[in-house]
Amino acid sequence: MPESFPLPIFPLHRVLMPGESLVLQVFEPRYLTMVAELAGQEFGVVLIRSGSEVGGGADYFDVGTVAQIRDRRDTPDGRLFLAVAGDRRFRIVRHLDRHPYPEAMVSEITTTESNASELRNEVVALFRRYAATLSEGGFTADVMAEIPIEPEAASYAVASRMRLAAPELQELLETDSTVQRLERQKMILAKEIDLLRNIWGSNE
Repeated sequence: MPESFPLPIFPLHRVLMPGESLVLQVFEPRYLTMVAELAGQEFGVVLIRSGSEVGGGADYFDVGTVAQIRDRRDTPDGRLFLAVAGDRRFRIVRHLDRHPYPEAMVSEITTTESNASELRNEVVALFRRYAATLSEGGFTADVMAEIPIEPEAASYAVASRMRLAAPELQELLETDSTVQRLERQKMILAKEIDLLRNIWGSNE
């Protein structure tokens, strides 16, 4: 079993993928305390299964992403804006009860790797078609940012740009095999393209 370590937890109603950038607004006293007490510049982001982001008591998934703080801005009214980047996946081993904010012992998740370069290229090509089909209906997907060559990083980059419900993104995040994640994305993208073309009435 991988070695575990304590990590402050920040539950959200969205998934943070490794490599993805996100700006968080922090205003609850317990999370302001969390940021002030960080030993490093890292905390964990997890998807809420049920409950609210505010006030505590939310039930959340066990697999999340370590967020690294890249920048911060304090406001006169006491709020804090954090620019973070997703780094690596973790799994909650057990919850801790020693702070006003959520904390857990976690272990890093090792990805099952194999040669997936060709599959990565197929998924990226499908994503480009998906983005083009979205644009026909007046929607956008971020196709300007470069998608990494490395298959695992590419799978996360594509996932972060797909317009999917949070539980579907969580399923992709929890997939330990890069090949299986890319295969799943390939299937989802093909279905989404067909669905969108039916909605827009496109015959391309």
